[in-house]
Amino acid sequence: LYNYILWKIRFFSLVINKKEKSALKVLKKQGIVVIENFYSEKNCNELRENLSQKINNKDKHFHVWKSQDGSDSRLFGVDRIDYSFEAFYQNKFILNVISSYEKSNKFDGFTLGSSLEYTENNLGSGGGWHRDRLDSHQTKAMLYLSDVGEKEGPFQYLYGSHKPRNKIWDHLFFKINIDETRYSDTQVNRLIHKRYKTKIYAAKKGTLIIFDSSGLHRGTPIKSKNKRYSLTNYFWFNQKIPDHIRSLLQKRA
Repeated sequence: LYNYILWKIRFFSLVINKKEKSALKVLKKQGIVVIENFYSEKNCNELRENLSQKINNKDKHFHVWKSQDGSDSRLFGVDRIDYSFEAFYQNKFILNVISSYEKSNKFDGFTLGSSLEYTENNLGSGGGWHRDRLDSHQTKAMLYLSDVGEKEGPFQYLYGSHKPRNKIWDHLFFKINIDETRYSDTQVNRLIHKRYKTKIYAAKKGTLIIFDSSGLHRGTPIKSKNKRYSLTNYFWFNQKIPDHIRSLLQKRA
């Protein structure tokens, strides 16, 4: 609660346009806002090809993180080794919306490039239902670089689960530990039935998803032979990147 009180009383003023204000309003209410056609098909195809080559990593130049089931491959800090990804990390619209939401423009972060492919009994991107943190907001921006249908592991989010009062309510009345960040399907299905609306975001390439990852979310299990490619901007406001994540970052080109 201490972190949320500090955020609530923090003074921050940033001039934003009408489109940014509209996105910010939805983000505050739902914890997530989606904008289609944010990037062109051509731009997505070029970025996807660049990302695919680096994740394949034939020359062993890069550190590619892989999930235990082998379905999720990630390049932490792809913007640091290929400048074609920098424009997404530095996008003014994204930064204005997220900085306004976080009430700060002092942050550290990077762009994650990832591909998701089918393996038997995979849990999807992120390894199932989770929150990135409980003690504060944690805002991210994800861009689909490939078309993501129902079988390509689309993103799923529980509306309103980012709000502090709802986290406390879930702890008191649904017996979920207040410091728990990983959740079973049974727990989440009960919350969906009793408390939250949810949506699976199947969408075309070029779709932007800005979300508060302190809310409950997951990448649904991938069931298709088609790979899912995406970029995700990670931000830490008024703090440094945690050491365990910094250790995974690519060395700057």
